[in-house]
Order: sequence, then structure tokens, then C-alpha cells
Amino acid sequence: VRPVDRALLVTHVENGSVAAGAGVQAGDRLLRLDGEALTSVPALQRALARTRSRPRLLIVQRADEQRALYLPYE
Repeated sequence: VRPVDRALLVTHVENGSVAAGAGVQAGDRLLRLDGEALTSVPALQRALARTRSRPRLLIVQRADEQRALYLPYE
């Protein structure tokens, strides 16, 4: 991922990863994880660390629409 205009742009998704299983695709813009804005890689890391023990709601922008994806707990 890399920061772009108040979001994180997904540049690659590993096959078999949690992100791939949740439906994240290259080109998606990660907007929020459990309500927390994802404007930098450290913000994403903090949000993931706080929510490891439960499913997480990830809001992504794909083309012209926002989608809700659920990341399973680890």
C-alpha cells in the first residue's frame, strides 16, 4: 500500500492473505478500519494492532463506490 489523498492505495494483494480472503483488490483505496481513517501505513498498523481479536470492518473505495469488507480476526 501507499498513501494517496487521505487513503491508502493497494498496489498488490498476496494470494491466500487475509486481505485477499476479505476481497481486497489491487487498486482499492483503503479508507477506514473500524471507523479509523487510514491516511498512512502507521495508521493502518495501529488500527490492525488494536483489533486483532475480533473481525474488523474495512471500508474501501473501488471505482466509484464504497464497499464494506470484513477482515477475520487473527
